[in-house]
Amino acid sequence: MHILVTGGTGFIGSALIPALVDRGDNVTVLSRRAHVSTPAVTYVSSFDDIPEQVDAVINLAGASLADKRWSARYKKIMLASRVETTERLVAWMQAQPTPVKMLLSGSAIGYYGSSETSVFTEQSPSGSDFQPIFVRPGSKLPRLGYQRTPALCCCVWA
Repeated sequence: MHILVTGGTGFIGSALIPALVDRGDNVTVLSRRAHVSTPAVTYVSSFDDIPEQVDAVINLAGASLADKRWSARYKKIMLASRVETTERLVAWMQAQPTPVKMLLSGSAIGYYGSSETSVFTEQSPSGSDFQPIFVRPGSKLPRLGYQRTPALCCCVWA
């Protein structure tokens, strides 16, 4: 399977890529920074450089949540990096001659807030701090706009 991973050099992606390679997948990583490709992983810096048809997309792109203090300016950068990349990704997917079969998109951790004592379930309400803004209904993060069909499995997690 040919898998495109955006944000593949980040915290989650750096652990995911070796697992995909070990599984036998052909992996292309879209990254802002230049990397040396290997026989198992192709690194590209533009959607135009993706070498062949993609079967699945894993979208992990976005400015790091751990690298810097969350100033008002950096919060804008974190949000914009997710919104703009996701919009470009969806446009690229829609332009493909053969539809992508699976899209897995993650934007942030911390949807439920944080607690040293609480146990969170899917029924728990969202937190009230910054991170849940990435996935709340009506948020600035674009709805994927890529129509789910029987041929496309789509999952968005936060």
